[in-house]
Amino acid sequence: MKPVAVMLLLTLVACGETTGPTDAATGTWILTTVSGSPVPYRDTSFHCTPGYCNLLSSTIVARDGRFTVNDSDEYFGLDPARVIQAGDSASGTYQLSGNTVVFHFTANDMEWTGTVVGSTLPLAGDFPYGRDWVYTRRER
Repeated sequence: MKPVAVMLLLTLVACGETTGPTDAATGTWILTTVSGSPVPYRDTSFHCTPGYCNLLSSTIVARDGRFTVNDSDEYFGLDPARVIQAGDSASGTYQLSGNTVVFHFTANDMEWTGTVVGSTLPLAGDFPYGRDWVYTRRER
């Protein structure tokens, strides 16, 4: 290979996009447990009265200091034949200090805080269901 072609190839490789994670929080995270119980999680607290609701799924996609959370819920009122399906979405920014991540939501002053441990992300925050949410990284 000619020297010019080698230099061009090295320049293209060096300037190409990176596909690896940029930080400990980068990736797609899937909610696996709420307060120690597996998802889907049934909530009978005041948040869902009258009746109960199920948190079916929650996914966090985090990259480059920004994130989006998508939840899927179903609400059961006093009439068990009537089910309301709902989906929620929220976004914001996150900051890291080592493996500790703080998610700041854009629409309100809510924050979730957690520490990445391997492929898990236990979070604490103001959650509508339970108190301890644990996410598992599905992909980076």
